Amino acid sequence: MPKSKLGSVLTVFGAAALAGVALLAMVLPSPREVTMKFWAGIPGALPPATDPTRPVARLPAVVTMAQAALADIEHDGAIRPPRPEEAERFIDAASARYRSKLSPDYRLPLRFDYAVTRLLALPFGLDTTNFLVLEGVPAPIGDRGFSCIAYMDGYRFERRDPCLRGQASGFEEADRLPSAESLSACRLWEPPAGASLEAVSAYAARGWEKTGRGRHPIAVRVEKPGDVVLVLNTYEPVAWRIEASPQTRIVGVLAIAYGDPGTVSGVSPNTPVKIVRQTSLVGTAPSSCAVFYAYFASAYEGGPHTILLARQVEALTGRTLDGLRGAQLLSEAYVR
Repeated sequence: MPKSKLGSVLTVFGAAALAGVALLAMVLPSPREVTMKFWAGIPGALPPATDPTRPVARLPAVVTMAQAALADIEHDGAIRPPRPEEAERFIDAASARYRSKLSPDYRLPLRFDYAVTRLLALPFGLDTTNFLVLEGVPAPIGDRGFSCIAYMDGYRFERRDPCLRGQASGFEEADRLPSAESLSACRLWEPPAGASLEAVSAYAARGWEKTGRGRHPIAVRVEKPGDVVLVLNTYEPVAWRIEASPQTRIVGVLAIAYGDPGTVSGVSPNTPVKIVRQTSLVGTAPSSCAVFYAYFASAYEGGPHTILLARQVEALTGRTLDGLRGAQLLSEAYVR
């Protein structure tokens, strides 16, 4: 096609496209019009201000309809950025129930996008937005989508999963666990009296992240004097290598794993080594004890995950953990 004709065709096409965009702008409602119609259908709700001369909320170049509506609602004062002391008060109070002597400084992995100051109608199409409803403010109405709603009254979540982004299962399991004190029938083994129970927890041994398979080593160097029982907690199989000081006597090992528990070396052949993994003993344990004969999570994550391991060890041994150390990936750990 000659260049002159091609240029004419492109000019016509461009003009038609611009006309189409202009027509859509005339036909489609603006984000503010959508917001006003939404509020108008809610009896007793306070709609945004209708002053046409007020400044328009500043938005990024590309926004969704829900984001535009939130910016408008924020301008009217129904929501605002949370004050640091408000977010801190909620997180500190909500974290307290998941702290323990093994995880005393645990904090919920949580942040808030908005504080809700009055009745709020949530715009349709919300994605992962976190709201903190302040004291005395009623619950928002409308579709939550994937948003987190937390309440300062009672320091509670409406639903945990949107707030904790995939970590909610550990919290729910910790809340459902029966009391270990009442489950003497669940004993797998009773450690020697006076022995210290020390846990090492990891997702996998360092090196696994490069291969995704195999039993990589973790060296556990025990320098604590006296009798010690090691609790080894891991998801991926590990080659545990125990090194004890002359003042230390390893009197037992309890390995808790998801599948293949790996191997344990460096202990006397007479040292009891007990294995608990996802499929072990579940069919033979009393039904009330089955929950303790499965893998929960890696305790190195702290909070509810630490509580799960501690309660599991208490049910299986009748003893509480005295110490815990770990990380997602480990090559060595010290017990002092």
